[in-house]
Amino acid sequence: CGCLCSQAARPWDTPLTDGGKSQGRACGAAIAEHCTRLGLAPIDQILVSPLLRCAQTGSAAAGPLGLESLHVTAALAETMSEDWYRSWAVPGADSTWGGPRHSKRGDPVDRAALHAAALEPAQAAFLAAEELEGALVSHGDATGVQVCEWEDKSGCGGACSVGLAKYTWDAPESEDRQEARLVGLCESLRDSWPPHDGGAASPGEAATCVGEICPPPPPSPQADSEVATKDGTPKPPVGSTLLVTHGGPTTNLFRHLTKIPSAPSTGYCGLFCYVWADAPPSAPIPSQGGALDQGGVSADGCGRLGRWEALIVADHAHLDSVQGATKSGPNDMVEQYNPTAAAAAVS
Repeated sequence: CGCLCSQAARPWDTPLTDGGKSQGRACGAAIAEHCTRLGLAPIDQILVSPLLRCAQTGSAAAGPLGLESLHVTAALAETMSEDWYRSWAVPGADSTWGGPRHSKRGDPVDRAALHAAALEPAQAAFLAAEELEGALVSHGDATGVQVCEWEDKSGCGGACSVGLAKYTWDAPESEDRQEARLVGLCESLRDSWPPHDGGAASPGEAATCVGEICPPPPPSPQADSEVATKDGTPKPPVGSTLLVTHGGPTTNLFRHLTKIPSAPSTGYCGLFCYVWADAPPSAPIPSQGGALDQGGVSADGCGRLGRWEALIVADHAHLDSVQGATKSGPNDMVEQYNPTAAAAAVS
């Protein structure tokens, strides 16, 4: 959603520009409109990557959505691959994905010359919820937005934490593992919905919205005032969920959920919307373990057969209202300091 700063204390975690924040607000307004148009329940929670630019995107979108809190989860983090490390950790790194021209994948690198953070577990590179909240304030984002860790009871979050403790320059994350943690998050959200059709909406730094396909029945005044069930456990979500993640994870998620091998280009604030819909009675029964068959049918946590359907794919129409907005732009150092290169990047 904005330019990466070339001279940053945390080169892997640079903030948005003011233009990127404007794009985030436009995206939030568009999501609210899409939920109404498609008959989806309104967004009632926003989950974000632990990287600052995604938290800023979520914070910007929260205003138009009428929300005042964000939930951070490592399941939405950028792919911690060799390409990611080369974009910021090698000598002369300029934020280009895969590394600068002189240091592409497979090129030898002196470990002693790497950024010290690349040799530490990846979890050390991410801010905790309280730190993210402070970073939002220091960068002039909406004050009063509360940031907290997402409480996941499915085990998905724990698996992500284990992975983050292992990934380093010497042992980077594969795309398969990144895809597994994001799909696991979506399935965890799906299985938390009440027993009727579920769904999902998505922007990218790129975000994804996961929620219900139809608004739930209006709650009674008493039920509306309750925040927990009689046994004290939190009530299940009754709305749609906005996931704010990165371009690569968003593309991988589209391929997995839709079973379409060639994913569309996902630029700044590209919006996807997924819904979990019941499969017809004639749908093939999934193999043991609920694995997706060729038709994309699987069983949810309650044994209900269904499939993910993409209602919106890589949409950027909401950026038309933002002056100077583009789907891509000057990300790396060369583009930032070379106007000709920057113009070519957005043409």
